[in-house]
Amino acid sequence: MTGNFGSPPLPHEAEIAVFGPGYGETIAVHAGNEVWMIVDSAVSADTGRPMVLDYLGQLGVDPKTAVRKLVVSHWDTDHILGLANTLEICKSAQVVMPSALFEDEVVKGICNISRGAGPVNPASEIQDVFAKIIAMPDDCVEYAVVDRDLVLGPVAEHVRFTCLSPTDGEISRCVERFTQRNRRSSRKRYHLPKPSENSVSIVLHCRFGEHHSAILGGDLEVQKSSDEVGWHCVIKRSKAVRFSKASCYKIAHHGSPTSDCDEIWSELLTANPFAAVTPYARGVTPRPNLDDIERILKHTSLAWLTAPPSDPPASVPPGGYWNLASIQKVAVPPPQGAVRFRVDMTDPHGVWRPEEFGNAKNLAEWLK
Repeated sequence: MTGNFGSPPLPHEAEIAVFGPGYGETIAVHAGNEVWMIVDSAVSADTGRPMVLDYLGQLGVDPKTAVRKLVVSHWDTDHILGLANTLEICKSAQVVMPSALFEDEVVKGICNISRGAGPVNPASEIQDVFAKIIAMPDDCVEYAVVDRDLVLGPVAEHVRFTCLSPTDGEISRCVERFTQRNRRSSRKRYHLPKPSENSVSIVLHCRFGEHHSAILGGDLEVQKSSDEVGWHCVIKRSKAVRFSKASCYKIAHHGSPTSDCDEIWSELLTANPFAAVTPYARGVTPRPNLDDIERILKHTSLAWLTAPPSDPPASVPPGGYWNLASIQKVAVPPPQGAVRFRVDMTDPHGVWRPEEFGNAKNLAEWLK
């Protein structure tokens, strides 16, 4: 997307910019001292490029040197489009992915997936990404697992990014599912196996100095049957580790009720936190719907939606997947927008400053 994004953050400012074009999600994080992290990828219908790269370019930031981490929270289609292009541009970035993706059975499953006919299959994107990652030196790839800190280099004092998921148990469950699928699947497979409940999605706790922190919720879901996986596991571990409650939250899984519970808001977040949610406008039930919005607003009035959810399309492209080529064929392109939060990391009384771009609005406005 294009727009007047103003000046880049100051060296002592933290920034979380969330982009959601109606299909896709990507986040830019400034950790201080001109050091950046990108989480996931989404393409712009305007330029055909990854949205975050367009954004950084408009700020005058060179992603070749400024981006130190490229986090792939999980491999759902709406989180990986444009990822191969981002890898090519961000030469200094270390790739962070769930460690489950590098287990033998998972790699075997991904490598055996057919690309299908045409460009609409996300297998093409993830296989291209894997090809690039395999060619990287070992120190350019980092495996995400619970409690692991991501080191971004010369950032401000007390800046710390920690993985809250996935756990060892979630990784084992994922590998087992791939093993079973590999044994029973035929040679013709046109989509990536999707782990149930997005159990291996990366969730990050981002600490900016002594007084400010944020949680990036990925697509992690709640599993009512166990507190050893999903959000209940994150909540359980937070009580033992006692990391600081976050005052800013990238809401998980487009505001879906399957990724929400009261304990996220009471145990992991401060009262009335700043929050951003991206829409998912290509499913049978677009997210967030009105029930989702009302539920979120019960926890915070400081929540923003990056773009309006829309009615599901009358038809699905060949293969059942959406990418830039198929999105551009739609009569009305998906609306695009972004929400940006900045705060002075050195100010103990500082408050996140929200800014809206494109079609972004405060969540309460969608109820009017």
